[in-house]
Amino acid sequence: EFDRWVDRYFAPIKRPDRPIPRVITDETVRTKPVSVTVHEPNTPLPAIALSYPLPPDRSTDIPALMVLQAILAHGESSRLYENLVYR
Repeated sequence: EFDRWVDRYFAPIKRPDRPIPRVITDETVRTKPVSVTVHEPNTPLPAIALSYPLPPDRSTDIPALMVLQAILAHGESSRLYENLVYR
């Protein structure tokens, strides 16, 4: 079933005749907090997004950060969910 779906939607896409260029970006190091306010049409509720710079994907710190993310924000027993929903 899945193979038929893939063939139906992706088979017509032509293979590129040259290598696809790799997009590599270097984000500048943040030296101070940045605040951005964006207003978009058809957005019914305000939202807040907090982001923090992370080490590269192959850093030895990534496994520890993945565990931390799971504890803080994964599922209904996470600390974030508990605090936002139940407290």
